[in-house]
Order: sequence, then C-alpha cells, then structure tokens
Amino acid sequence: RSTISKRLGNIDRGETSSKSAARYVAALIENSSSDLEDLQNLVIMTMYHSKLSSEDIAEIIYTLSLSFPTDQQDGGSEQTCSDVTPWSDWCPPVTLVSQSGVKLYPPPFIVAAAERRCSQREDAVGVCSGKEEEETDAEFPLSVPDGYYAYYEPQVRTPADEISPFFAAMDLLRMPGDLTNAKKTVEDIGTKLVSTRRELTKLENELDSSDTSKYGVDGELFMMRDSCHKIESGKYEYEVCIFGKATQRDIGQKGGGTHLGSWDSLLMENGHRTLKWDKGTKCWNGPARSAEVIVTCGRATKILSADEPETCRYVFTMESPIACDEQFKLN
Repeated sequence: RSTISKRLGNIDRGETSSKSAARYVAALIENSSSDLEDLQNLVIMTMYHSKLSSEDIAEIIYTLSLSFPTDQQDGGSEQTCSDVTPWSDWCPPVTLVSQSGVKLYPPPFIVAAAERRCSQREDAVGVCSGKEEEETDAEFPLSVPDGYYAYYEPQVRTPADEISPFFAAMDLLRMPGDLTNAKKTVEDIGTKLVSTRRELTKLENELDSSDTSKYGVDGELFMMRDSCHKIESGKYEYEVCIFGKATQRDIGQKGGGTHLGSWDSLLMENGHRTLKWDKGTKCWNGPARSAEVIVTCGRATKILSADEPETCRYVFTMESPIACDEQFKLN
C-alpha cells in the first residue's frame, strides 16, 4: 500500500505541475509580443529543479517532439497490445540532419541517453485493455515493481550524468546565509501564526456558541472553566468545581463524599453574581441538596466562607476578579 501511495503521489504531483505549466505556456502563446525565451527558461528550470536524469530527459524529448518520425515498427509483422509500449514509436532513436548532412538535433549525448533508455525498456510489456485483458488470469500484485503498467519511477540525476555539467553554474548559486536565516524565521513565525489563529478560532467558537450564558455576560467564567475551589469549615471540607460538581467530605477524606449538586447556572441579580449547583443527593426526609456561591470582588479567586442556612442548602461566599466590573464600581 505504501508503494502504491508513493507512486500515486508522484503522478499527482506531476499532473499538478503539468497543469500549472500548461496555463503558463497558454499565456505565452496568447501574448503575441513574447518570444521563446520565457518558455526556454521554463523548460531549463523544470529540468534543473526536477533533477531528471539524461535518460528521462531524452525520453521526454523523443516522446513529445513532433519533429521525429513515429511508428517505426515493421508494418509487416502483426503486433499485439503487449508489443506496443510508450517507447515503440521512437526506439531506436534517430538524429535529424540537415540537407548538407550535418547533425542538428538532438545533441549526441541525448541520443546516447535515448539509446540507453531503449535498452532499459526493451523488455517492457505494453498495457492491454478491454476483452484481451479480461481473458488473462492476472492477479492483484502483492508488490508494485518498477515498470508495472508501463510506469517507471524517474531516475535522479547524479553528478556523473552527462547533463550535470550544463547545470554546474546553477549549482553554485546559493541563497545568502542571512536571507536563508530570515526565510527560516518567517516560516517559523508563519507556523506559530497558523497555530495561534487556530486556537483563537477555537476559543471564539466556544464563546460564540449557542449557549452564550455558559460563560457569563462578559465571558468572565471562561478563565475559571473547569477549576475547583475548596474550603474547610467545621469538620467538613467543601469543594465546588466550575461546570462540574459540588462536594462535601470529611476533612482528610481523599475521595468520594456527599454530592451537593451538579453545575446549573450563573445568575446575575442587581449586579451580583451567583453560581448555582443543584440536584444533589437527597437529604433524609428533605429536599435534594444544592449549593450556591455568591461572588464578590477580590484580587484572587478563593472561597471565604461556608454556611448551611437551610437544611441541605449550602451557601458559600467567594471573592474573585471576575466580580470587579463596572457594576461593582457603581455599587
């Protein structure tokens, strides 16, 4: 599967690049004032950056050029689809000559590379389709060998390749060190920017959700979300968790405890905030337990007191910066 994915990735990238180049070439053709220099530069830079070997470049030249004769196979012999390959039309390669007999195109090293390519592909099998393919007992391959369905992975150009010297001057061109570092810095900043924007969008979506009252009128509970606050009073320890549960435990008790209620809401009455938990464990012959926290302005968030003014109704006072708003100033 990984080999197939790699091959498909190569094909997809090639197709994308070809479509991009096709639009560029079409624009050059439409612009009657342009000459072939831009197109030549495009071809040169494509060959350079793709690092294609001279054999692959020769194959491209002979396959795409309209100057070479095609269908060189002997017309007298009957051929099957497996005999016809992408290299059938131009192997062995020919050289175009002028009337004076001087060799013109392509250069000798390209012709030599084409001859090597023809030798490499002489055992290639054409791709059959239709009824002839249906009649074969082909099995799905467990691996994808090079040349499967006439697809061969391009060869990477090496320093020993005949075409490498033509790109020697370009190989010496290097981006200045300062510019390289600056480019790396810009890329790192871009990555951080994308991450920060993603996090910002996530937070905005939470604040702008349909349940806008969850975080309060000004979103003040967002900074306290999922936090828990404790206080000891008498022989008990009380804990209230924002958007969680309220619990009563014996001092020193590590877990469990009496359930005082689950998070219910944040109420605003006359500028005062009250946090509420309800539907706790039912009291003996009494109501279900509930808890509320009355919040006042303070530098730090902490519970100041705990009380049970009515049976199984627990009231706490808390100071927190979230209550230090404009309404607090007015009061």
